[in-house]
Amino acid sequence: MIKRYFQQLQAKLKVEQPALELKQFELFSKMNEAELKIIHELMFAREYTAGEKLYAAGYPMELIFFIQTGEIELSENGELLRSLSAGDVLGFKDLDGSGKRSHKAIAKSEVKLLALSARDLRELRKNPGQLAARLNAAIEAELKKLAERDNGETESELV
Repeated sequence: MIKRYFQQLQAKLKVEQPALELKQFELFSKMNEAELKIIHELMFAREYTAGEKLYAAGYPMELIFFIQTGEIELSENGELLRSLSAGDVLGFKDLDGSGKRSHKAIAKSEVKLLALSARDLRELRKNPGQLAARLNAAIEAELKKLAERDNGETESELV
């Protein structure tokens, strides 16, 4: 009987573990397991090899990337703008999905990330309840932090 209990518990933990990995991102750090699971179910995994292009200048800004492992370099007109690594979020500033990327993103190393469509994020933010309230508060805090870090930079779609 105890063996069966632990097998069931282990199976449950395996299902919930990927959602808990979202806690590595500051945006999701204060959310509970149920909220993380809802968000995680909307995401999809992507992997890139070193040197592989995530997107180029002119691509639509419709996805937000959550970097789990690896490093990504952002460049514009051949000039390095910034490097991002595990725990960073790419494409966060532009949540309306109507613009185009002004830079390119290349995997500097093997990269594993989760992608969330800007449309899905907008829908999550509109729903009534605690999830939307926590998400909206976290997004406002993140945007404020990015604005302070960028100190007036104009690359609105960067991280």
